[in-house]
Formats: sequence, structure tokens, C-alpha cells
Amino acid sequence: MADSVVNVLLQQLPQLIEGASFPSGVQDEVKSFQWELERINIFLENSDGKQNEHENVKALVRQITEVAYEAEDVIDTFIIKVAEQRKRNVAGKIIYGIGHATMLHIVAKKVEGLNKEINKIYDNIEKYGIERAETSVDATTKKALDRRRRHVEEDDMVGFLHDSDTLVKQLTHRTENSKVDVISIIGMGGLGKTTLARKVYNNDHIKSHFYCRTWVYASQDFKIRELLLEILMSYMSISDELTRKLEGMSEDQAKEYLVEKLLTYLQGKRYLIVIDDIWEIKVWNEVKDAFPDNFNGIKYFNLGRKIAEGCRGLPLSIVVLGGLLANKEKTHQTWSKVIADVNWYLTECKEILALSYTHLPRRLKPCFLYFGTYPEDFEIPVKQLIQLWIAEGFIQHIGRRNIEDVAEDYLEELIDLNLIQVATKSLYGGAKKCRIHDLLRDLCITKSTEEKFLYVPRNDNRSSWNTFRRLSIQGNIVHQFISSNTFGASYARSFLSFGIGPMFNEIPWKWVHRNLKMLRVLHFELYFKAIPKEIGTLIHLRYLKIKYGYIEVDIPASIGNLTNLETLHVYSPNSVLLPISVMKLPRLRNLCGTMCFSNHLDTAMWKLQVLSMPPHSQILRLIVEGMIPNIRTLRLNINFLRNEVWDAIGFSACLHRLSHLQTLKLCCISEDIIILPKSFPETITKISLTRVMLDEGGMQVLGNLPNLGLLKLENCLSFSGLHIPSRSFPELQFLKLHEYEIKEWKQDEAAMPSLRHLVMTNCYELTMLPSELWSLTALQEVEVLKSNIEVANMFQELQKEAGFKLHIYPPLDDYFYLNREAVMGVSGSCFAFIEKELQAISLAAQTKQDEEEKAKGVNLITD
Repeated sequence: MADSVVNVLLQQLPQLIEGASFPSGVQDEVKSFQWELERINIFLENSDGKQNEHENVKALVRQITEVAYEAEDVIDTFIIKVAEQRKRNVAGKIIYGIGHATMLHIVAKKVEGLNKEINKIYDNIEKYGIERAETSVDATTKKALDRRRRHVEEDDMVGFLHDSDTLVKQLTHRTENSKVDVISIIGMGGLGKTTLARKVYNNDHIKSHFYCRTWVYASQDFKIRELLLEILMSYMSISDELTRKLEGMSEDQAKEYLVEKLLTYLQGKRYLIVIDDIWEIKVWNEVKDAFPDNFNGIKYFNLGRKIAEGCRGLPLSIVVLGGLLANKEKTHQTWSKVIADVNWYLTECKEILALSYTHLPRRLKPCFLYFGTYPEDFEIPVKQLIQLWIAEGFIQHIGRRNIEDVAEDYLEELIDLNLIQVATKSLYGGAKKCRIHDLLRDLCITKSTEEKFLYVPRNDNRSSWNTFRRLSIQGNIVHQFISSNTFGASYARSFLSFGIGPMFNEIPWKWVHRNLKMLRVLHFELYFKAIPKEIGTLIHLRYLKIKYGYIEVDIPASIGNLTNLETLHVYSPNSVLLPISVMKLPRLRNLCGTMCFSNHLDTAMWKLQVLSMPPHSQILRLIVEGMIPNIRTLRLNINFLRNEVWDAIGFSACLHRLSHLQTLKLCCISEDIIILPKSFPETITKISLTRVMLDEGGMQVLGNLPNLGLLKLENCLSFSGLHIPSRSFPELQFLKLHEYEIKEWKQDEAAMPSLRHLVMTNCYELTMLPSELWSLTALQEVEVLKSNIEVANMFQELQKEAGFKLHIYPPLDDYFYLNREAVMGVSGSCFAFIEKELQAISLAAQTKQDEEEKAKGVNLITD
């Protein structure tokens, strides 16, 4: 896990150098170490994948990990000591100053020693014959530029259409027993010979027809040894032993040896080799003996069958290996190597699965191993997982992209590789919850134990937990674990517990404070009554989640010391008061739970991205007074009291100011109703409304949002029925109507052209569908749950024409529909009474809002 540790260190060092009062000698050592880390990071990037094949590289990466861990401990310890010094009184600081000077000397010596360790690593790189990072960067850059140049040549080429089609047909329309063909493209310089050949070479039919394709350059001063070796290297890796062997041969001996190697490799395969920039016919005469004449068109099919047979028919192994091969080069050499690995790992299914971990990109390895922190068969909330990955430092910043979006890409890669399964899909189609197969989870824990990445207490795990970077307690054994590990200071950065267990008071907090001072992640699922003030000493904490805590007192003000905190989740049966110091946390991005603010809000929360809290008037103040300008997700349960109409007006008027808002969920839980805001930010993509008044004007407001892709309307009120205006909702893909007591649905022309998924639940009053639904060509899925039988029948007829997937529950012959007429006779009269009362409430609220706006105008909001 060297890469993730190095990345975190590179983020910390500039802040450490800037914020710490280092003597010049210490500062020079730290800056030197930072420079060495950057070099190491480049080496890690270029060794990605090589450690799977080269034991020396693997040993070096392990050595780098140990040095990086030690450096991380030195830096984090120093930061804690500095924080402790700042809290002392004058006398304490004088006394502590002596110890501080000693500590600085120790830090300098340790960093100096780390620099020496890195120099040893580079000595080993040269000793083992591994290419230095700087040279490989140049080669990588050159290849990338060459690929880009080829891409531009093909895309920008005009003409040659007939010539390229002719060449493609000539190359592909041949009998299986034909002799090898030689096709020459000749002409003076600048005519586009290479461009034409490149277009043919990258043609999809050519790619699928030829199993082996190679492009090499001859040039005027070519050497036969280098040319044949370049062709061979495009299919297989060349060992150091082979290189030394070739160096001891004459030109003729090397040619004969390489020709034999190529003949052996290409025998039985359909291949295409392009030799560019040939100036003389002798080039072809020199190399032609290396290319066999016969073909075999089923070679890959046989390879695939061999791999599947190697998995012994175990579906999980086949699926995982399928994910691995999907990202591998489609060459005989690559697939043959996988066959060899499968045969080697035949003894156990786990070892076959380990093959996929070995071939993972380095950026995904810690993310995959992290699934071992969760209990067996646990359905993992994706949003939580992403927040944890970010807190751990696994996710790399890419330009101006939101880091949560990058993390989602990482998860999608693991899902595409069949290492992770989607447990529950979101309404948008992405993963809402995910899970990992038991065998793969065991693999995570095994690998994590080997690499000191994660400790999970198990009967077969006898390692000392103190040396691990993460600790996950799974099941109701927290009390047992803490009791049996009373003393044991650790450098662990994460502590996660799953399983409620008995009621605690202070025991787990004291244990954490004493033994885990460098935590970045603290995830508690425990019963306890209070969060102690000592929480403020965990200054490295980035993620804090407390679930099932029966918290009886307010959260202590010392939580304001956690200047690195990014995520705060606190869930308790009763609401917990947040101190004002929370608003001053400079990196807080996610704030969720059963918490409420005090009455003294005076600081904008610039970094806050997600806010999800219970009803409280102070939340509305955050919006009205512009204190959460960069919020992306807002989930609020509104409880307007009669004397809080001002807040309702402010909310409606100021919502459009949230220029980064993407997801909005409003749920009214009071006797009053919410009047739909008159404007929304255009950035919004998801809206969920519960008990909101929707008239035709409201649907027009929603329908004009250019990026709205998901709309959920639950228990909403619309006395004129549902009316979808013409050309509204241009990007809406998902629409859910739940307990929406409408009797009429009107839809104008060209509305909701992108709708793919429609869900209707408990819509008993609706008996007719608009004919415009028949023109929705994008519709793929419809769910009709506990609704009117007439509507269900109409959707059945529509399905016959449109062919979408239809799910009706209960089935049409169920007893549920036989009693609907009697039930509706009662509920209909009740609804008529409720409708009349709500109309009166709505009218009164709207009148009061209009009067307030007219009397106070904008000053009501800004004063």
C-alpha cells in the first residue's frame, strides 16, 4: 500500500513545512525528504503492474511501504506534539520548550535516516537492473504522444475511403489455407502512405480478424536484429537472460534465433505485421522467413475454454477471471500467461481469485482491500464507502473534478471487474449499496494481514494488532476486545466497529484516547451516553460516525479542534445539540444525523457539500443567510410552525442562490404544507418532494429545469390534477408518483422525451392515462404497485406496443383488486373532506406569504 501512504504524505508535507517552526537544518531535511518522496511516487507509478512479474520490484515496493509508514508516524507524532504545546500555559510552554527542542532533534535524525533508506532503495533499483523512474517517464510520455499522433492522423484523414475499403477486403476475405500475403503501399514522401496504412491497421474488422497485430518502423539504417526483436517484443516480454544471450551472438546467429522464436510464436495464428518506412526490398527479404504461411482461426476460442476449465466450473472464479481478461490485451501471449497462472493456482479457488487482485491497478488495491473492514454479507452503503475512501486518502485529485465523482469511478471499475457486486441500485441506475462475495472478502482480509493494512480479530489471526494501520471489530465483541487489550499503543489510523453490544459509558472512549491517538477514521456502532471532551485530542480525525449512541448530553465544544474533519455523522434517538465550533471546521464536507445547531450561527461553511438533518429553524437560517454556498446535497424534514412563516418565505426565495445544488429532498412533517419554491438552481439533477403543494405553475417551474433527471412526488397535493406542460422535463429519466391522490393526468406534446423509468405506487384515484405516454420512445421500465386496476390494464396494452419491461403488483387476478371498489367508496369520501380542508390551508398560507413579500420585499431576507 506504498502508493496510498506516499500520496497522503505528499499532501501533508507542504502544510507541515509551512505551519511548523522548524530550525533551518530540520526544515532542509524535511524538504529533501519531500523531494525524495516525489521521486519514489514516480517510480511507483511506473512500476505499476511490474511487481506482479518481478520479485525484485515487489520487494522494493514492500521496502518503500515500510519507510513510508515510518515517515507517516514521525510526521503525525510531531503534529500532535505541536498541538499539545499550543494548549499549554506560559509556564508549561517554557518547560515544554526544552522537550520540544529535543523532539525537533529526534525528528531531524529520523528524517535523515529515512532519506538514507530511500537512497538504499535507489541503489537496489540499479542493483536489480530495474529501470529508473525518470527514464521510464520519458518513454511513457513518448508512447502517449505517439498514440495521440496516430489518433489525430486517422480522425483527421480526408479521402482514401475507397483505397482503405479495398485493402480491408483484401486482407480479410481470404481462405483459411491461403499463403502469407505481402501488400505494398508505395509512393513519394508526403502522399499519406502511413496514414492510409494506419487507418487500415486500426479498422474494427481488421482488429477482430487478426489475433496478432504489430506495427514497426524500419527506417533507412535499420538493423535486422533490432527489427526482429521489436516484433517479438510486441508479443512477449524479453527476459534479462534472453537479452544477455543475444548480446553474445553474431548478427547471423541472432537473426536465426529470433526468426525461430517468431515462427514458433506465430504458428497457427492469424497475424498482421506492418513494416513502415521501408526504403529497400532487402528489408523484406531479410525478415520474410520469420512469418509462417498457415492459419488457425479458433485459437482464442480454445484459450478461453482452457481458462474456464482451469476454474473447475466455479462461477465466481470464471466471472472474476472474465473481468480480468476484459482489461487485458487480446493476444495469444497474454492469454497464454493467464492460463499458466490459472494452472498454477488450481489448488484453491481463493488463489485463482488472488490473481485478479495481483493484476489490479495500484490505485484500486487499497480500495478493494478496504472491503475487508465490513462484516460478512454486509450491504455496504456506497455513499458511506466513498466518504471512508476519501478520509483514508485513497482517492487521487484529478484536475477540478469533485473527489466524490472520482471515487465513484473507482467503485465502478471494481464492479466492472466483477470483484464487487451491486446489492441495490439507485433510482438513477447506479449502485446504492454494494457487497462482496465471502471468498473475495476472505482474500481481502488475508492480503490485508500480509501487508499490515487491516486487522480483523479472528480465531485464525494471531498477529499483534498494534502493528496494523487499521482495526475493524466485527460482531458484538468490542467489550471483549478492549478488555483483553487494555494497554497497547498503536499507530493505527482507522478504528471501525460493527455490532451494537452492551451499553458503554466511557470505556471505549478512554481506550481510544489512550491507544489510538493518530486516528483518521472512527466509526462507532455502540450504545453509549456521551461523547467526551477528549474527542478534541484526535486532531488527525477526518471521519467520525457515531451510530446507536443514546447520547444524553450535548456534543462537546472541543470537537472544534478537529480541523481535519471532513465527515461528521451522529445518530441518536434524541436530537443532539451541536456546538458553534463545528461551523468553524475548515474542511467539513458532510454533516448528517440527528443533530441541531445552537441559536448563534455566524460563520459560513464554505466546504460543506452534504447536509441532512432533522427539522430545526436554524437549518433554514443557513440557507436564507447564505452560509452554505457550495452545498451539493440538501435533505431536510421541514416542520413549519405558525410563527415560522418568515423562514418558509426565506427558504423559497433563497433556494435558487445555491448555485452548486444537485440533489434536493424536502419532506414536510408538520400539519401545514410546503408551498413549492418559485425557482431552483439550474444545476439541480434530483428532486424528492413529500407533502408539497403542486399546482400547474409548480409543475412548470420543475419542468423548466434543464438538468433534472429524477423526480419523486410522494403524498403531494395537486387539486387540479397532474399536468405535464409541453416540452417540459427535457432530461427527466425517472419519475415516481407515490400516494399521489390525483384523479386526472394531463400531458402535453413533447413532454418528458427522455423518460426511461416510471413508478406508480398507491395511486388509487387515477383511472386514465394520457395518450401522450404512447409516444415516449425512451421508456424502458414501468412499475405499477397497489394502484387502480384500470391503470394497470392500460399499461399492459401500452406494453404490447412499446415493448418496455412492466411489473404489476399485486397481479391483476389478486384479491386486492376485487375489494378496491368498496374500499374506494370510503376513502373517496374521506379524501373529499381532506381535500377541502387542505385547500383552505393552502389558500391562507399563500395569501399570508404574498402579503409578507409585498410588505417587506427583499429586505426581509437580507436584513
